[in-house]
Amino acid sequence: MLEHHDITKLYKTQWMAYYKSGLMSPTVVYGESEAEAMKNALAEYRKRLALVDRWPMEKVVKKVKYIG
Repeated sequence: MLEHHDITKLYKTQWMAYYKSGLMSPTVVYGESEAEAMKNALAEYRKRLALVDRWPMEKVVKKVKYIG
């Protein structure tokens, strides 16, 4: 059985992830740095759309903005 982890216990820093036009609406992601938040934004995109693609992060994630 898969073990569920609460991501908010791993990371305390929230970022708002913005995606390229038409891909997905902005969403909150977590990460200790901007680079980590960008990676988590890409992972969130793939998770929500149930896709395994080979698109680089630059084609999916527009930017992340620190919110706290």
